[in-house]
Amino acid sequence: MSNHVPASACAGMKPLGHNIEPQISLPPYYIDVIPPTVPNQAFQVVLAADDVPFKGFFIKAFDQITGKVVGSFTKSSADVATIDCGASGFGAHHTSSTDKTSVVLNWQPPSDYTGSVSFMATVVQSFSVYWMDVVSPLVAVAGI
Repeated sequence: MSNHVPASACAGMKPLGHNIEPQISLPPYYIDVIPPTVPNQAFQVVLAADDVPFKGFFIKAFDQITGKVVGSFTKSSADVATIDCGASGFGAHHTSSTDKTSVVLNWQPPSDYTGSVSFMATVVQSFSVYWMDVVSPLVAVAGI
């Protein structure tokens, strides 16, 4: 399994080289979003496993109304890299295929953005087992 996600995967979020369809069962992974306690700070986005570790992930934030990618991720640890999907930091992904039970990501909305977003991830358990469309609950974002 690759330790990165190429920009060519941005559109469909399907792992490249995985010529197998995604799982259709409920994923054993979830996304929690922790809003900042101080205005203009980053949201913490936690991608975590219920009980089965994952090896890779690719995540983006989408506006509820337009469906467009919004905001940007910043590198939060050695396990995380950002990817430029049309704009700098529009997505984040793994840097290593070692087992993970959770990763914490930092996501910053545009300063003037007001709306609701959901985070959507593709999560890879193994080369032949992965889930697409792992989605967070909606998160309200209020711009300044």
